[in-house]
This record gives sequence, C-alpha cells and structure tokens, in this order.
Amino acid sequence: MRVPVVLEVDRRIVTVMQRTFPTVTVIPRQLVPGDTLGQFFDYAEATARHDLRHCVFAGSLPRFFRRDRNRPAPRGGYLLAAPDRVAHWRDRLASFAPEKKTVGVVWRTALLTKYRARYHADILDWAPVFRVPGCAFINLMHGEVAPELDRLHEHEGVVVHRLPGADLWEDIDDLLALLAALDVVVAARTANCAFAAAVGTPTVRVAQSFNRITDGRDLFFANMWPSLPRAHGFDPRRAAEAAATLLAERVAGR
Repeated sequence: MRVPVVLEVDRRIVTVMQRTFPTVTVIPRQLVPGDTLGQFFDYAEATARHDLRHCVFAGSLPRFFRRDRNRPAPRGGYLLAAPDRVAHWRDRLASFAPEKKTVGVVWRTALLTKYRARYHADILDWAPVFRVPGCAFINLMHGEVAPELDRLHEHEGVVVHRLPGADLWEDIDDLLALLAALDVVVAARTANCAFAAAVGTPTVRVAQSFNRITDGRDLFFANMWPSLPRAHGFDPRRAAEAAATLLAERVAGR
C-alpha cells in the first residue's frame, strides 16, 4: 500500500518539484501574513484537505539514507527543468561564444549580511577563475551587480555576460532551466550552487562542501566539487585558485 506524500516547499519551486515528483502532492509553504508578531505557519487547512497524520522534516532524512560520509553520492542532478525553457536558454547562450564553454558564476550571496560576508569573496578575488581560457562567463547574480562587473572588466579585461529580462530571484523554474543549459557553474555557497547541481550541471563550489561533511565531492551531489577541504577555514583567494583548477578540468572534460 502506497502512503500518500504531501511535500511542502517554497512557493517558487512548487512547479519544478511537481514536475520531478509527479506522484507526490506539492504545496507551497503554509505561511500566513502576521500582525506585529510577524508571519506564522498554519497547517489547519492543509491537514484537513490532505488528511495529514504525520510530519517528517526533510533535513532529517540523511540520518536514514546518507549515513556514510565516505560513500559518494550515487548521482548528480535529479530536478527536471522545463525542456522548452532549457532549449530556449541553450540557443540564447550559444549566441555569446559558440566555440566556448558557457560558465555561470555566482561570486557572493545576494543578501550579504555581516555574518555571511565572512564566507564570500570580492569579485576580484575570483581573478584566477576568470582567467581560465575557453569560457564564456554568464552572470547568475540577482540584483545590481554592474559596478562589480565593470570593476572586474577594468582589472582583468573579462566580460561577464548579463541576461536582460531574466528573473533570477522570483522565477526559479526559469532559473533552473538556465542552470541546466550551462556547461558549468562556479558558485559561492548559495542557493544557486545547490540548484545548479540539482539539475545536473557540473558545479564547482567555491567553499567547503555542504556543512563541511566531505572532501573532494559533495555528499549530496556527485557533480559538485568543493574547492576547499572541510577542515580549512574560508580563504577567498585560496578558494578561487582551487576553483580555477577545478573549472579548467571541467572545461577540458575531465
């Protein structure tokens, strides 16, 4: 007897999760706009509609399914991006430099708090990455990044292509299609880093592995390579130099 499963996710990824897991009922997070106390979760309606009897937190599942850090992930991506949008982005990306590999870049988080700043780099720290030959670099950063890209161009002579009209924050389904259309993604420890690996794109993580669990490959994605050992602190220049080596290997097909 198959037990019905209801999966609660951010509203922006409901479509892709339903596409990927068609036998599961996918619902948006049950957040209710609050008053002075802020928003809150209310599961009364979802519980009644879907006859919910039990709750499992997704973050607890590795305890049962990924207990050995030395056992590599069995595969890379699993999310199914929209095929028509993947084709659209491949055609558009090919116009930049048909003879080069398209490499998406995310050098920092879009929400750079004082705490997060300790684990992210200035764009010029990534100079070794941008010096890897044979790459057409594509911006995957949300928000106003023109000053940073202009500074990179001034110092390194590198053009990072921007995609006018692309919604890299709200339209996650289209973002996933873009990520799937790229040849490689090089990313700081951000959601886009995980998204890129989740759709199967070779991904270089400019940091330690997720939660510093493994070295060499990420525990959850066979197609994600962290650039720093888990025992080391974050050094942006060292991370970028190692990431450049990993990128060169991916570009060469190794």
